[in-house]
Amino acid sequence: MLTIMICPKCRRYPLRTVTNHASGDIYKICDNYPICSYVEDLEPWIPVDLIQADHNAFPARRHTA
Repeated sequence: MLTIMICPKCRRYPLRTVTNHASGDIYKICDNYPICSYVEDLEPWIPVDLIQADHNAFPARRHTA
């Protein structure tokens, strides 16, 4: 069964899925783009700084005998 999602911003046109082939990012865009500016990133990007900060928050335990 095909589900058509209506744009939450303009509430008039359906959303379509678009892939940026250069970066591989996937977006949902209103069919009325650019008049309706709704764009949703389906794969949120996580900055490397945050990943590194998360690993530094819990340093590896060192076992001493």
